[in-house]
Amino acid sequence: MKFLILAFSLFVLLSCEQQKEKKTINDAKTIKQKLIDTATVETIESIQIVKKDTNQIITSTQNRPKRVIDSMDEYQSYIEKFPDHAMVNLSEYIPKISIDLRYAHYDNIFNTVLYTQEEVFLNIKAAEALKNIQQEIANDGYELVIWDAYRPYSVTVKMWNLIRDKRYAATPQKGSRHNRGMAVDITLKEINGEYLEMPTTFDDFSKKASPLYQNLPQNVKENRDYLISKMEKHGFKVLNSEWWHFDYQNWYSMPILDIPFEKMKGVESR
Repeated sequence: MKFLILAFSLFVLLSCEQQKEKKTINDAKTIKQKLIDTATVETIESIQIVKKDTNQIITSTQNRPKRVIDSMDEYQSYIEKFPDHAMVNLSEYIPKISIDLRYAHYDNIFNTVLYTQEEVFLNIKAAEALKNIQQEIANDGYELVIWDAYRPYSVTVKMWNLIRDKRYAATPQKGSRHNRGMAVDITLKEINGEYLEMPTTFDDFSKKASPLYQNLPQNVKENRDYLISKMEKHGFKVLNSEWWHFDYQNWYSMPILDIPFEKMKGVESR
């Protein structure tokens, strides 16, 4: 009888130890997962540009939206019906505006040249709003710097083939607001040429890129918020993940364009 009691006690003791060990392992796994989750929230993984399977490459004629204007003849016919949807050359429409077109150089997230020239185009209503902003901020000693504006639809397809990540590129099925000439990527500099300090540079996808991010030096927040307030005052809306990206009101009413920059040069600047 004593032997049975001793054996039972030993069995209970071993079971308790196993349960403790199992709990310790589970706790460790939980802590590790929390650390991983936290790291995921705190940082966004670096974008990877890798070679894609050629069978998966999308062309500008595959999965494209129903309405894409891709010739100047079609564009001119459309503009005759809807003159307020016309595109203008920003350098001519706002003569003193600064252009730093990142996709015309290698200094971008794709590390490749995507634009064949440095002309910048925008919908005339959005351009008029930018002209008013430029005049207003000149009183404070600042001027606008354009990083990106109109983007041909075929370039959006190229971007998608390089990344295939909805966080960083518009899908070919929907196209981009840049394709409509209704989005602009923009920053500020002083009239003497010195750029204002902002939370990040162009196409930075860390948490600091959000216009709501607050853990910044006071002057940086003030610079960012100044830009946003001026842009939104004149009909633009900042993107919630990119402080530099602004969409003009009613952007969805404009057609998607796939007219190369070389042909777009023929538009009137009015």
